[in-house]
Amino acid sequence: MKIKLNLTADQVFAVAKLLQQVYDLFPSVNCEQLSVRSIAFDLDEKFTAKRKVLLKKNTLFDVGKEYELSLKYHEAVALRKIISNLIETVNDVKATNDLRMLYHFLHQKTA
Repeated sequence: MKIKLNLTADQVFAVAKLLQQVYDLFPSVNCEQLSVRSIAFDLDEKFTAKRKVLLKKNTLFDVGKEYELSLKYHEAVALRKIISNLIETVNDVKATNDLRMLYHFLHQKTA
């Protein structure tokens, strides 16, 4: 089961930056943390690749454009958990709002 996301460039950048924080967390202690962290590393690669593509071709005409990204169900659930656990570490108000919107969308799709 796949979940299609339509994300703005700002949302892709916010998620990519948030997923970078997973590398700085303390070592995992239980199986659930290990599985979420393992999925987070895969998601980081996916969002970082998308971010690099957007940085290369981003222009003023693409400001409101949405980009499609497809996640597997377990990736969406893990991303939702990561956002809920790490959103307090984000200092930028715009990025926090983008992450909250994505969290609510993922919550609707995975509940």
